[in-house]
Parts: sequence; C-alpha cells; structure tokens
Amino acid sequence: MTAIGFALATVYLAYFYFFIDYNVEKEMLFIPLFFRGAAAVIISIVFLTSIVQSGLPFQIFPQALTINGFTGAVMGATFGPAIIGEFLRHTMAKNAALLSVNVTDTNLDTAFAPLNQLYGLVQTQALVVSMKEIYGWLLIVALASLTVILLSYSSVRPFAVFPKWSTVRRVIKHVARTYSAQVRF
Repeated sequence: MTAIGFALATVYLAYFYFFIDYNVEKEMLFIPLFFRGAAAVIISIVFLTSIVQSGLPFQIFPQALTINGFTGAVMGATFGPAIIGEFLRHTMAKNAALLSVNVTDTNLDTAFAPLNQLYGLVQTQALVVSMKEIYGWLLIVALASLTVILLSYSSVRPFAVFPKWSTVRRVIKHVARTYSAQVRF
C-alpha cells in the first residue's frame, strides 16, 4: 500500500511536470489533485495501520493519532509550502533574469513593444519554467523514493539498502554484548 501511495504521488508530480502550462484550464487539474488526495489518505492509513500492528497499547494510541495529525496537518501544510515557496522565489528570479536577456533595444521584435507587456511576458514565461523546474526536481525525488520503497518490499536487496530484521537484531545483540563486556572490566 505504501508503494501505491507513493506511486499516486509520483503520478501527480509527473502530470504537473509534463502538462502544466499557463493555458491549462482548471478543470484539467481534477485528475492529479485526486491522485494527490488518494496518496495522502493511503499513506496516512498505512502509517496508522503500522502503528496498530506494531503492538502499541491502546492507551498510547491517541498520542500516535496526535502525532499523525500534527505531521500531516501542521508540518505538511506549513513547512512544505514554505520550502517550495522559497525555492520558487529563487528559481523565478534566476529564470526571469535568464529569459530577459533577449529583451533589449537591439532586438527588433521587442524594440517597439510596450515595457509593461514585455515584463508581463517575461514573468509569465519565467513562472511556467520555474514551476516545471520545481516539479521536475520533486518528480526525481519521488521516483527515487518509490524505487527505494519498491526495492524494500521485493526479494531483491541490492547493496543491502534495507537489511532484513533478523540481521538488524543480530547486530544490535552483538553491539549490546560487546558493550556490556566492556562495562564489566
């Protein structure tokens, strides 16, 4: 289910990366927004189910629900957009500077155009390019995360990205034994 949730989030990012444009009608956005909402619900359900299956006693379960709500509603609604907004601001300035290089008096296409119109065109194009750049980076991160998740659930374990739990327990027991042996002396 985690892989399905991350796959839906990846589809959402891929849709916006490949199809976002300033001529896109808002009716065209219901499909990717549906995928994003479904991904958020699936990942939240997987998180709560894994808490219950881990043997958490019922007395502590309300605290786990509070942590889940805090991370989803507060951190996801404030921290994520703040980082993306700051990234957009810097990317937008960079792309506007790169796109406005050709807007000079020596360019005959722009020599007699009003300055306000040229500035608006540069800003519009810079916004679209910046959004595509940000969605592209997020899509790369989503694809890498989805690959790691898919490899963690498969029988193939390249480079021991995710060791088996028996290996983790054995290593922890070994560390505990060597530490307790050192403490005695």
